[in-house]
Amino acid sequence: MVREYVDACRRHGIEPGLYYSPAQHRPGADIKDMADPKAYDDYFIHQISELLGGDYGQISVLWFDGCGSENHEYDWARIIGEIRQMQPNILIFSMGDPDFRWVGNELGFADVPSWNVAEHVPISVRTDRAEATAKPTWLPVECDI
Repeated sequence: MVREYVDACRRHGIEPGLYYSPAQHRPGADIKDMADPKAYDDYFIHQISELLGGDYGQISVLWFDGCGSENHEYDWARIIGEIRQMQPNILIFSMGDPDFRWVGNELGFADVPSWNVAEHVPISVRTDRAEATAKPTWLPVECDI
């Protein structure tokens, strides 16, 4: 299915992007399976490697969606390092070391004003918690419907 999608994008001059939800993983697994952070991150990297490891060529966007994984402590340095090694030019949405971020929340509201330079990045759409950036960072907002 991914092959057909990527090939169709390229046939029509569209740069392919992929959606990945860390918490929506193997069939029959439960969110509580995230209890072993390293094992979960290993699984995460394995799945991402299948998508970004070369069989599909250059992928332009990796759109992360937390989907309930807010309580998992990801090893983002390791995960993002692997991703950027496989796909150095990829744009990452929302999690880890994002290149762009969501403008609002699940109710369709955005902060006013909503600047593209951010000093904090929301952890999740399900919480008001945010991580501080090391310095003000260009993280343009993305709006989807």
